[in-house]
Amino acid sequence: MNDYLKRCSRRMSKILRHDSEGLEMDSKGWIKSNDLTKHFNISMNDLIEIVDTNDKKRFVFNTDKSLIRAAQGHSNGIATDKEYPCITMSQAEFNLYHGTDKLTAEKILNSSINTGSRNHVHWTKNIALATKRAEQRKNQTKAEAVFIVLDGKKYMSDGNKIYVSENEVYLTDEVPAKYLRIEYIKY
Repeated sequence: MNDYLKRCSRRMSKILRHDSEGLEMDSKGWIKSNDLTKHFNISMNDLIEIVDTNDKKRFVFNTDKSLIRAAQGHSNGIATDKEYPCITMSQAEFNLYHGTDKLTAEKILNSSINTGSRNHVHWTKNIALATKRAEQRKNQTKAEAVFIVLDGKKYMSDGNKIYVSENEVYLTDEVPAKYLRIEYIKY
């Protein structure tokens, strides 16, 4: 992908997740693909390349590619009617990880992990991905990189829900500390 398309990809992430920049977005987060290609002055093939090569698989088309949206990560007030499938108890036999730094994790364990400015808390089963995020936080705060771990089965056994996005990011509402623990990264 050329440099211009890489810049478009970063802007698309902002547009589709946080600020539509005046483009018409419906309550499920969809924007017309044609509007986005005009906005960036790119072809439909360019847009398909951006979607297909995004390392985090952030973007999804509808079946005929006439609409595009972010898979997850929306700010509060964006894509408020987007529906995500809920996993079942039999699918919840795993831990979910949220990479962060030790100082933030300790604050969370005193109360809860909340959605902040997003619609959901983001989790992953992928330890390498959680480690990457924890390292980013470590670089920002200079505190030790750690995971916050959520026991999916325990959380769901109390009636809570875990959703999964098209790009396999697991999503929850605010999670009380009683379901969480800190795990130190093993290098």
